[in-house]
Amino acid sequence: MSRPLALVFCLFLVCCPVLWGQTNPTPQSLPYSQNYDDLLHSSTVYPDGIQGWLISGGTGNSFSIASPYINRNLLANSTAAITSATVHNYDGKIGILNSDSTNPAICIALNTLKKTDIAINYSVMTIRNPYLSPSNTRINEVTLQYRVGTTGDFTTLSEVAYQNNTEYDVSGTGPQNSQTRNLTLPSGCDNQEVVQIRWICRKVSGVGAYPSFAFDNISVTAEDITLPVVLTSFTANMNPLNKVILHWVTQSETNALGYYAYRADCDNLEHAVLVSELIGATNTSQQQMYCFVDEEALPVGTYWYWLESRDLDGSYSFHGPVSMRVGDTDTGPPQLPSRTFLNNPYPNPFNPVTQIRYQLAKDTDASIRIYNLRGQVVREFPTLARGAGSHSFEWNGKDSTGNDCASGIYRIVMSAGGESFVRKVALVK
Repeated sequence: MSRPLALVFCLFLVCCPVLWGQTNPTPQSLPYSQNYDDLLHSSTVYPDGIQGWLISGGTGNSFSIASPYINRNLLANSTAAITSATVHNYDGKIGILNSDSTNPAICIALNTLKKTDIAINYSVMTIRNPYLSPSNTRINEVTLQYRVGTTGDFTTLSEVAYQNNTEYDVSGTGPQNSQTRNLTLPSGCDNQEVVQIRWICRKVSGVGAYPSFAFDNISVTAEDITLPVVLTSFTANMNPLNKVILHWVTQSETNALGYYAYRADCDNLEHAVLVSELIGATNTSQQQMYCFVDEEALPVGTYWYWLESRDLDGSYSFHGPVSMRVGDTDTGPPQLPSRTFLNNPYPNPFNPVTQIRYQLAKDTDASIRIYNLRGQVVREFPTLARGAGSHSFEWNGKDSTGNDCASGIYRIVMSAGGESFVRKVALVK
């Protein structure tokens, strides 16, 4: 390449970066709505959180799932009479018009952290419809796609696909055959820093000029993820005055009233007595540490403690037990567990690894399955350590195929000695 041509090429790269990369729009918090009331017909600037893209390869018979390769400017003052294959400002709505060689798309970025059940509602319509037999008989289809993050392929949501009809209209900006679409994004989109959704087209049938589609009245809502009291540790120790002191740490509390401590001289909650007044909860998403000192003068022996967490609605659950030897320093050899039990995983919530702990009162076969909230098995541990005693192993948050599991609540179910035990754990990314 000659030096003058090289200089021109370098200046072209500097002055036209839009042609050599695409921009990821800023994720918008939920709830999100957009009806383009504030978008002037003369504007070439996308609203916050929205970006026009081009997808390589032109428009095909299947929806492209590829990442975009460049941005596409918003064409101002557009109407159904304009035939440019691009992203159009249709005066109160934004749309796309394709061609054989050009495949534009419209993207919206969402922040779904601490959100679940992401519901999307929007209006889809035809603006330009050049259908006129026999020369223009093209039927196209537009649908929504999504991906988590800003890289990789998109996933097509074909259940909300929309097609143009055969009614000729190539003037103005009025909607033709406007319809409403509703859907809920898959659970993998819950609790994510970035979820991108985009509208994209494909060819269905016919020949001739392409129709254009537009989108309006966009609404994205979600439910808050409300974790129960999530205990990350519950331990017992002796203080210098030979009193039992209980410590527990919570990662999150929602609608919690507080805690009660119980004690028994055997490993049986039915024999336990209440040893504390209500210890008030803080109801925060931040980590909290609590302690309680059992001031009673206890005879020499081993004691078991449970922690009751009580909610504002009156519901409750028990954690533990933890045990402590009181009154001497020579505890002798470790005692085998008096019962088979599945402990709370630690840490909980976790990312990326949690420790699953269990105890077996006698030698027996044991297995664990991990389920998502849909009741699907995501991971199995069919052959655990089977000897009497306490055991633990790590779960790295991956499913049986080695893929990362989505953020959410999972049920850990242990089967041992003809019994089943269940714990819940939260994977938070």
